[in-house]
Amino acid sequence: MTEIEELWDRQGRAATLVQLAERARSAIGDVIDLNAMGGRRPPHPQEWRQVKSFLNSYGGICRILNPGSRKQKADTAKSHQLRLLRGEELRRLLRVAADSPLLNAEIRNKDEHFDEYFDQWQARQHLVTADEIEAGQRPTHEVAPVRRFHAHTWTIEVAGESLALRLVYPALLRLEARCRELEPLAGFPDPQLAYLLATMPQLPVELRLDAPTRRPHEGVMAGAEPADVPDLEVIIGQAVTAFRKDPDEPAP
Repeated sequence: MTEIEELWDRQGRAATLVQLAERARSAIGDVIDLNAMGGRRPPHPQEWRQVKSFLNSYGGICRILNPGSRKQKADTAKSHQLRLLRGEELRRLLRVAADSPLLNAEIRNKDEHFDEYFDQWQARQHLVTADEIEAGQRPTHEVAPVRRFHAHTWTIEVAGESLALRLVYPALLRLEARCRELEPLAGFPDPQLAYLLATMPQLPVELRLDAPTRRPHEGVMAGAEPADVPDLEVIIGQAVTAFRKDPDEPAP
């Protein structure tokens, strides 16, 4: 068993992929809605709210895929190690390249701490007086940090950091599809139920239908041959498929 397998079991992997797929779908929907708003002038009243929703989902994806090495306040040694190893393993499983736009949470962080950037800007400003202006002085004035969506370039800007949605959107589509490919529950239409199913504890090996008896000298089995017992992933996949089908169609 590898180091990541000791910390990140089948249950943890399923739950993480479900979360990533849900965040990716949310971010994809936000981008589609922003595009539909069409860069109206004046801007659509919901435009920045849609950007905020996108940044929240997008930032969550970035943190899961690329958590950084800093230990969080509530971290234990084990949870910190898990986060680092899981990020590396997810990038491998999901085929996320090192230069992917899904690995940079800087713009989301700047939006989260925008008030701090504003305070820093304000502290640097010089208070202009009438005497200076009458004396012919022209004090410089640094432009304040801004948050805005450039509809004509499909770009989000926060405090000098820019994010091009034309690059992020296809990356989100690939991520969501890959999550569903790896984990049947990631395509479940109800993300809360999918997460609940993914986090349910697994039965001990001794309780599986093909488990050997605890009295091996008797030579009896639990009643099913291993080849006749479908794998749990196959069962979940069949359940998801049946759920998404027409209710009038027979389930597998």
